[in-house]
Amino acid sequence: MLMELRDVSYTYSPDTSYAKTAVSHVSLSIEAGEFIAVIGHTGSGKSTLIQLLNALLIPTEGQVFYHGRDIMEEGFDRRAMRTRIGLVFQYPENQLFEEDVVKDVAFGPKNQGCTPEEAEKRAKEALRAVGVEEKYDAQSPFELSGGQKRRVAIAGVLAMDPEILILDEPTAGLDPMGRDAILREAKRLQKERNITVILVSHSMEDVAAYAERVLVMADGALLMDGTTRQVFHERKILEDTGLTVPEAAALMQELREAGFPEGDDVITVEEARDEILRVFGKL
Repeated sequence: MLMELRDVSYTYSPDTSYAKTAVSHVSLSIEAGEFIAVIGHTGSGKSTLIQLLNALLIPTEGQVFYHGRDIMEEGFDRRAMRTRIGLVFQYPENQLFEEDVVKDVAFGPKNQGCTPEEAEKRAKEALRAVGVEEKYDAQSPFELSGGQKRRVAIAGVLAMDPEILILDEPTAGLDPMGRDAILREAKRLQKERNITVILVSHSMEDVAAYAERVLVMADGALLMDGTTRQVFHERKILEDTGLTVPEAAALMQELREAGFPEGDDVITVEEARDEILRVFGKL
């Protein structure tokens, strides 16, 4: 097991009149190589949860284990842990600051103690891994497109060789082509490098297309934890928390209510298309 949360809670401004519990008694485990989505309405506890996973926040109650060790035990190096659990916040391109792309991506490895040569090597490998071509290496990151900036920011985390890559709304503000490219790269990295990817997203379509497991947060609690199909099968529970199912799943449910004989497990547009064609091909 890569990580485990046991009965974890987090309260902002405890012991004050402003105290607010953002995460309440959450228990879950994370294995190597998973692609997990975290969904929930605004204020559900998603952002607090991922900061607890990265040890940017320390639980008010409960325990977080990384490779079987309690991160609060004496001698545990939480700073080193954070370099292995890469967290990419919303609009990470706002954190770009170096004069060229390679130097920006190499900043993290240098802080890990890499030599300048090794840091540059890691930076270039990470840039190629996320699809940034060599011709951009010496260019100012501020001259890149929005999608390319996002890739460079993600490369900056990958260059530190993380075991877990946490993406907080990585496609916010991107056009559909840029959105799909970023998520395809994340999926490829999960498969090729066995990186655990944790995706925070408001897009149920993206979750359906890329995630294998979904965590549903509601009012600070973990409401559901299951496979993507299991979670999206519970349309009423999701709607009661202010969420929706993917449009393809909603369409197939409405078709079934109208007498369409198949499609109970459909969650993506491609699956809906194939199922409709298959059924009508039999008529």
